Formats: sequence, structure tokens, C-alpha cells
Amino acid sequence: MKAPAIVLAAVIAGPALALQPGACAFVIEDPAPGERPGPDGLSSWYRKETARPEDLGGGWVAQGNRIASESGTQVNTVVTHCPSGVNVLVVEQALTPSGALRMNAGLRAVPVFREALAASEAVTLDAIQRRLEAGGANVGRNIDPVDFEACACAAFYPDQRGAKTPWATWGQR
Repeated sequence: MKAPAIVLAAVIAGPALALQPGACAFVIEDPAPGERPGPDGLSSWYRKETARPEDLGGGWVAQGNRIASESGTQVNTVVTHCPSGVNVLVVEQALTPSGALRMNAGLRAVPVFREALAASEAVTLDAIQRRLEAGGANVGRNIDPVDFEACACAAFYPDQRGAKTPWATWGQR
């Protein structure tokens, strides 16, 4: 059975910040080999650089990251709907360990989501995913609500945490 599509709402102004967005931009330095596997589950080291998040409006946030490991480099944007915990991972670029381009999407997630949020008619996540994939991006979705708050949500929409574990409790482990 296919999960129902979430329809994006119109853009609304967000509340005052509870956490400065810059607090969400951090670097996880190369852990010691064997301390923690890389995001691919195979690498013995990795470096993750997380960019300052953006408020897309209507409870939606985006945050870019760059992950480098011995298996290559990947540039991603994670777009999260703060009230529901639904998030979309958009892989926008991938490089081999030598720096050769594996994949480079022609479309980027933030402009596509901003356009959808500003549209006069409802746009589904399925439609956004199809558009990004047609532009060369690799899109993964987590439609099961997560039980933890994203740092970007703590910064822009702290009042929409619900029952999720607060960022301040679990973040940057």
C-alpha cells in the first residue's frame, strides 16, 4: 500500500528563533578508525560538514551537508517538515575518492521546494521528488515521522517539536 502524499501548505512566517541557526552549522571531524562507521556503513573514517540551515516557510527547513570518506564525497540537502518529522534527503552531487564527478544534479532542492511552497495550488512530495529526480538528483524520503527534532527545526520552529526528543538533548553526539 502506497503511503499518502503530504501536500505542502502555503508559506507562512515562522516564530522567533529559540536557537541561532549558526549553532546548527558544525563539523564532525574524522573519528578514529573503528570508532564510528561512515554514513555508508563501510568507511572507517569520515568528515561531515553541516551548513547553516534555511527556513523555507510553513514549518519546512533545509540544511545542506557534505560528507567525505574513503569511498568518496557526497553533497546533500535534507529538507524537513518540522511538525510531522517527514524529511527528504536529496543527493545533489557525488564524487569518487579521486575527486572525479560521479553525479551532479541539474536541480537543487531548496529552489524546487521554495517554488512549491509559493505555488498557488498544492504540490505533493511525489511531484517534487519526480522533478528533482528528472533533474538528476537522487531523492530518498522518510515518510515515517522521526522521533527526534532536527537542529534546523529547533532554530526556526521550536514550537512545532511536539513529542519529539529536543535537539538540545540528542544533537551532536
